Amino acid sequence: IIFNDEFIFVPVGIWIHLLVVCRLEKYQKQILIHLKDQGMIKTDPDGFSRKIRCGNQAHECYQIAKSYFNITGYSDITSCGKEG
Repeated sequence: IIFNDEFIFVPVGIWIHLLVVCRLEKYQKQILIHLKDQGMIKTDPDGFSRKIRCGNQAHECYQIAKSYFNITGYSDITSCGKEG
């Protein structure tokens, strides 16, 4: 998972794993449609994901707006899992 100032890039495989762990895999399409309807996901013309390049490798990712995860009273999503 990588991020910049505006977006979080979640590889498709990690996204699916998160949904399975949270027992939400059957809602994947509804979640992605909701994100698209809210303008919170950037997609390629066909589908919900995007192909991005990191170095010489191409990765299929979901590009989700960081602002979608901003909830008053909670830590910034990108600070989760950081040490220190």
